[in-house]
Amino acid sequence: MSKFSRSRLLAFALAISVLVGGGIVAVHHFTTKTKIEVLDFDETRDKSFILDIFKNDWYWLVSEYSTDFSPEYMLHYRASSKSAENIGDLTIKVIYENGKPVGFTAYHKLSLYVGRIIFVAVDKNFRSKGYGYKLLQLAVDDLKSRGAQKIRLVTRTNNAPGIKLYTRFGFKETSRDEDGFLYFQYDV
Repeated sequence: MSKFSRSRLLAFALAISVLVGGGIVAVHHFTTKTKIEVLDFDETRDKSFILDIFKNDWYWLVSEYSTDFSPEYMLHYRASSKSAENIGDLTIKVIYENGKPVGFTAYHKLSLYVGRIIFVAVDKNFRSKGYGYKLLQLAVDDLKSRGAQKIRLVTRTNNAPGIKLYTRFGFKETSRDEDGFLYFQYDV
C-alpha cells in the first residue's frame, strides 16, 4: 500500500462514514516503533543480564561435562576458555529492544579459516521474534569478515528450536555423539 497504511486508511474511512452519518468521532492512530540495537558487550551494563540467562538456561547453554566453565570468567576476560592464551579472543554482542537487553551471542576464531559460535541465547520472554536469527546472522557475518571459511557450533540433540534455527540458516549437521550433542558447520 502507498503512503497510508491499512490501519490509517480504515480509520479515515470510519471517520468519514461517521461524519456522513451525522455523528462526530475522534480517531487516534498510535504507531509503536521497535528500536533494535546490537551493542558490543559492556561488563557493567550487560553482565547481570547474561548471568541471568545462564542461571535460567544452564542446561541448554553448558554441557554437564564442562565442570570448569565459568560465565563470569568468560565475560570478564572475554575468553573462549580458561586458558591464558584465550583471554580476549571472544566477541560478545548483546541485542536490545527499546533499550532492554533481549539476547546475546559469543563467538571467536578457532583458526585462520574456522570460526566457532559458542552461544546464541535469547531471554525466554523474547523468543520466537527473530532475535536468535539476527544474532546468528551477526556472528556469521562478523566471522566471515575476519576470514572464516567454516563456522562451527554445537547444540543438544533435544534442542528442537535451536536445530530448526541453525538448519534454516544453512548450517549442516556434521556429526552427533552418544552424549546427546549435535555438531553443525556452515560453509561460507
